Amino acid sequence: FWMLVGMVFLPAVMGFLYQMPQRPRWVGVRVRLADPLRLSAKVAMLGVVAINMARVAPLMLASPIRTTVEVLAVLMALSLGGYGLGYGLPTLLQFPSNDRIAMTFLVGMRNISAGASIAVLAFGRQVALPVILVTVFQQPLATGVFWAWRRCRNGG
Repeated sequence: FWMLVGMVFLPAVMGFLYQMPQRPRWVGVRVRLADPLRLSAKVAMLGVVAINMARVAPLMLASPIRTTVEVLAVLMALSLGGYGLGYGLPTLLQFPSNDRIAMTFLVGMRNISAGASIAVLAFGRQVALPVILVTVFQQPLATGVFWAWRRCRNGG
């Protein structure tokens, strides 16, 4: 339970509290906190990935390499499909550009940390393996999608 609180609930509450104040006196606070929060979020994400990988490392080492590669390929295809779906449907429905960006990342990036925590707590490490493997490439994939999006918007 406390693992879920630390990995899911507290970061969500902190993000909500950071986004909540819209009064002018809070704008300066938000600007001052932006860079430290950005850095701490990246360090925390690396920590989550490291902890999750440490949990499933014995399973990965015990399974054949081909199986691990096949699981990674399916997971990568699912993640890419999520980004494609998140971009394709809003484009077909003629959503504004900002809404398309939001939907792309909303559908493409699911809360993998919550999924990993729930999978480990409820079902054990074997079930958590695919979820935890996604954490390894989800952030770089999201960065690549953003980079490609920005490059296309700027004409190439």
